Amino acid sequence: MTKPMVMLNDGTQVPLEIFITWHPTKQNRKTRPIEEVNATIEKVAVKNRRAVNTPLGQFRSVKDARNAVKMSTAVFRCYLLNTAYPEYSYVNPEPNDIENQFHKIYKIFSKTTVTPLGTFKSKAKAAEAHGLSTGEFGRLMTHHSDEYYYLSDGPNNRKTTKKLRKERVKTIANGRMAHCRAVITPIGQFPSIADAAILLGIPYCRLRKYLLSAEYPDYSFVNPNSKDLARQIRAPTPDDLDATRIRRGMAHRRAVITPKGQFASVNEAAKALGISKGVLRYFCLNTAYPKYSYVNPTIQEIAKQFHKVHKVGPKKTVTPIGTFKSKIAAANALGILKDQLGKLMTTNPNEYYYAEDSVNRSHEFLNVSGIDPVKGYRLPKVIMTPSGPFPSKLQAALAYFMPSKQFDVLLELEPDKFYFIKRKK
Repeated sequence: MTKPMVMLNDGTQVPLEIFITWHPTKQNRKTRPIEEVNATIEKVAVKNRRAVNTPLGQFRSVKDARNAVKMSTAVFRCYLLNTAYPEYSYVNPEPNDIENQFHKIYKIFSKTTVTPLGTFKSKAKAAEAHGLSTGEFGRLMTHHSDEYYYLSDGPNNRKTTKKLRKERVKTIANGRMAHCRAVITPIGQFPSIADAAILLGIPYCRLRKYLLSAEYPDYSFVNPNSKDLARQIRAPTPDDLDATRIRRGMAHRRAVITPKGQFASVNEAAKALGISKGVLRYFCLNTAYPKYSYVNPTIQEIAKQFHKVHKVGPKKTVTPIGTFKSKIAAANALGILKDQLGKLMTTNPNEYYYAEDSVNRSHEFLNVSGIDPVKGYRLPKVIMTPSGPFPSKLQAALAYFMPSKQFDVLLELEPDKFYFIKRKK
C-alpha cells in the first residue's frame, strides 16, 4: 500500500505524515503557487530596499541603516518621518512619506540628579542608591527640592517645588481623623503623615497604625487628642490570645461517633483515625456511613445531610490481550499511557471495557437513527476508518492522535478508507 503524498509548489512530493508535522505557515508557503510567493517576497524586499541618509552616512536599505545605528525598524522609520531630525531621511522621498511627516523632539537623555548622598547620572540611579522606587523618589524631589533636584534646574525650582501643606488646627464633628497633622517619628518631626511616610519608605496606612499602636512609643502625634487615645490599638495580652483560640476552636470541639468509639472533638477523632478533619466532617454528614455521626447534630447539619456511596478499589479491565486487575496494569501491558487507554475504551468499547460493564455498548456509539434515545438530541455523524467506526470525527481524530483539521486532509486524500456513514432521517 502506497503512502499518501502531498504535492508542493516546487513540483516535489512529501509524505502526508511528514507534511502534517510542519507549522501551518510553512504548509501555506510550500503549497501556495510559486508566483505568489515570489511576488510577496519581492514586494517586501522593495519596501525595505529604499536608500536612506543617517548621521553615519548613506545606506542602500532600511535594514542596513537601522542595524548600523542600532535601532528597531519601527523606531528608525519614526526618525525618518520626523522633521526635527533632518539627518535621518529617505534619499528619494515619496508623496506618502511627505504627507506622514511630523515634528517632535524626543527626550532621550537622562538628567543629572543631585541628592545629599552625591550626584548621580540619572533619576533612576539616584532612586536606586536611596533604596526607593522612581515614583517615591519623584515625590521626595517635589517636597524637598532644596536637597533633591536636577542639576540643570537648580534647587527650589518652581517647576519641581511644591510647598508642604501647613498643619491645620481643625476639629471634625463626625469623628474622622484630621489631615496634615504633625507627627513624631524616630528620624524626626514632620508636618504631616504623608511626608513622614515618604522619608521613612513605608506606606501611609502602615505609619498610621504605628501612630495609633501602643507597641510603637517612638511614633506619635505632636498634639494627640482624646479621640486618638480612645482609638489606640492595645497590644494583645496572653488572656486575649487564649480567648481567641477557644473561640476559633469551638467548631472543632463537637463530640462525634466513629467506628473506633466516641471522641470529644473532631480534631481528636481525626488524629485517631489518621484522616483530615474535613474528610471526617464529610463522613459525619453522609448518611451512607451511619458509623460516623455527630452526638448532637444541629438543625443546619441535618439540613446538609446527603447520601452518596463511594466505589473504592481498582476495576478489572478487559482488552484484546487479556483481562487485568486494574486499568493501570492493562495500560502497562499494552505499552501505552492510562489516558490513551481511556480514549480506546471510549472509541472502541467492544474490545476495551471494564469487566463489570461487560454488556456490549456499541449501540451507544453506532446509533444509525441519528437520535439519542435517552437525551433526545441529534448525534454527530458516524465515521468509518480502517480501525473501525467511530461515533464522531473528533473521537476518530483522537484515536489517530492528530488534530481535527489534519484529519480533514486525510478525509480528502483517502475517501475510500475514511468516510461518513449516513444516518436515517
